[in-house]
Amino acid sequence: MRLFASSHYRMSVVWSLLAILLSYPTPDNQAFALVNAQDASQVQDRRVDDRHVSEVNEYEDAIVLATQQHKYLLVAVYEKGCPDCLKLDTDVFKDPEFVKWAADKANILRLYREDPIGRNFSIAHAIEQIPTVLIMANDGRELGREVGFQKAHRFLRRINIAIQSRKIATKGDAVWAGQDVVLSIMRKAGRLASEGQHEAAFEEYLWCINHRATHAPMFSATYLQDLIDGIAALGEEYAPATEELRKRYDEARRVTLQEKYADIYALYMLRYGAEALGEPEALVPHYDRMKGYWPDSVQVSLLSRLIFEPLLKARRYAEIAYSVERPEDVDLYLEESRSMKRDLTEMCKVLGSRYEVLLGLGRDREARELAAKFSRHYNDVKVYTALATASLHSGQAIRDNVLYARKAFVLQKGRDADATILLALMLTKLDPNDEEAPRILKSAMRRSKDATEAAKLGDVLRAIEKKVRDGK
Repeated sequence: MRLFASSHYRMSVVWSLLAILLSYPTPDNQAFALVNAQDASQVQDRRVDDRHVSEVNEYEDAIVLATQQHKYLLVAVYEKGCPDCLKLDTDVFKDPEFVKWAADKANILRLYREDPIGRNFSIAHAIEQIPTVLIMANDGRELGREVGFQKAHRFLRRINIAIQSRKIATKGDAVWAGQDVVLSIMRKAGRLASEGQHEAAFEEYLWCINHRATHAPMFSATYLQDLIDGIAALGEEYAPATEELRKRYDEARRVTLQEKYADIYALYMLRYGAEALGEPEALVPHYDRMKGYWPDSVQVSLLSRLIFEPLLKARRYAEIAYSVERPEDVDLYLEESRSMKRDLTEMCKVLGSRYEVLLGLGRDREARELAAKFSRHYNDVKVYTALATASLHSGQAIRDNVLYARKAFVLQKGRDADATILLALMLTKLDPNDEEAPRILKSAMRRSKDATEAAKLGDVLRAIEKKVRDGK
């Protein structure tokens, strides 16, 4: 489950990634081309001053100018008051030789790590030292990075080495094939798979996953799961697809343990690959190994956000405390949900998980406030079930949460097996010798006309009775 946040937060992440979708040279002659016709038309419609600009300050200008001028982007991540950041500005970016080079080759974008967008960018790109300058291509892929202050001539030499050492993949023509082309090929592969052309579909999926655009942060965060799911689905009919997915997943495991600054693609491949291969339980142990190798690294912090659900299931509340750092996000989420008519089941999943984290952290007052806001807006059985279930999983069966289970039970008029079981479990969690729990289970069993449902109720009843006999 993705971490919920305000619109402003989500858009800041999107812009931090969009800012680096810039032009990249073809391998033959280092000439540049626009990513695709759609991008070209957007640039023509939003033309800015036709001038040689080596420094930009706004994301939209960065995107438009870099596409328009066919340049790379240097993203300089600073902190306010940093002496080396100031020296980088005065001694490097204003050096005559560098200014001449940048006029033809690159734009510069400054981000400050204290600002929300700079902070999100730093997390996404595992930036730990300040200043750091990232050399980016137009697919969002990092070509290289320079940390700290260097003399202008050495800095420029190292940037040129980073640019010249990278090549890109193309499919069928010399024009760079970007994200849109990859998405088109993904759709084609899906059609081929549905028509039973498994080998041809596999070839197209393989091209997609090998393409450098697939490794861009924006693509990894937005579309990699769809690509992996497509390959996994093909693998049900065509074994080489599963074998290839396994190979990529194992490589991501290796890279994230051997390289402190493994790229974002490897982390997303780790997350979605484990899920597609039916091994989500392997994520938390791998996270622990990474944490052992790279304690307190940004990379580990990012992975904790990608594996929120496995960590929640493992009751590792301290490591997902970031999900409840901003109480005001609950109000924003509820407001957005009403305006967007968001599905209540999805909302219960999101807010129920945050409620559980608060309970698991012992922040009962904040948990009650969240529950009160949620139930005040939605007096629905799904809401009360989500709150009670979260409480049960956290092990904090306080009386408020028994009340939520009872409300769900009452709203279902005692006819829903799951609501009955939930209330029974909550009652016995609070008091193992509670007499109401077996009574409502027996009553539900007598009324049930479904053999499977009655058997489920009976299993819970016998488990409760056994605990009472054993004195647990």
